[in-house]
Amino acid sequence: MQQRRRQRLEARRERLAGELAGLGHLIRGSLVRSGKTCGNKGCRCHQGQRHAYTAISTHRAGRSHLAYVRQGAEDRAGAAVDAYRQAWRIIEELSRINGELLAGEAQDGKENGE
Repeated sequence: MQQRRRQRLEARRERLAGELAGLGHLIRGSLVRSGKTCGNKGCRCHQGQRHAYTAISTHRAGRSHLAYVRQGAEDRAGAAVDAYRQAWRIIEELSRINGELLAGEAQDGKENGE
């Protein structure tokens, strides 16, 4: 592998590692907005105006789970879900770069008779 290419890949890897470290709070799951009906028979929700709620849907150990998000925290919860997705995009790119660097080392070893 050319030295210049290796340096660019290593610099990119360092930038990505910094981005990953700076992501902050991560939540694996999906933000769900829906409505529910309460137990009060005279409530408007029984005439079709359901109570809105936000939750984070996750899947663990083969089961789905909903974690309700309190009003006012929806933006923070959404940002944490987005940060988790961004973390995986970064990890995939880091993996690609590391694989390319490793393949370059193997190629360099063959060229040098190692």
